[in-house]
Amino acid sequence: MFGSKKNIVEEYTARRASDALGLFKEDAKKKAKEGYVPESWNWEEGRWGTGHFVFAFLLCFVLVGIPVIVYMLIVNPHGTLTVTYVHKGVKEAGVQSLDDKTSLEGAGKVCASDRRRFDPG
Repeated sequence: MFGSKKNIVEEYTARRASDALGLFKEDAKKKAKEGYVPESWNWEEGRWGTGHFVFAFLLCFVLVGIPVIVYMLIVNPHGTLTVTYVHKGVKEAGVQSLDDKTSLEGAGKVCASDRRRFDPG
């Protein structure tokens, strides 16, 4: 028990899910060499907080806020792909290592913000 490896939680931040998936694949290959395999993951869309909109509204009094609000309505902030890696051993992880054709489709995960299925394509 004392010498056992811990689980690792990594976050990959990108504007689109497909970009985050690319970062994940690169990192997963490196972690597979150390004996870690992805166990679970979750994609969270980026969104502006209430404080951002309040601040932009206050800027409207100096006429700077209107373009800021328009920008916030058009552009979404970066989303986050959170992946939990479990240590399976180098031999087992090598069998399950990811190649370029691997996708997250069969895992049955859903988007945390609105419960849609995650589709990186």
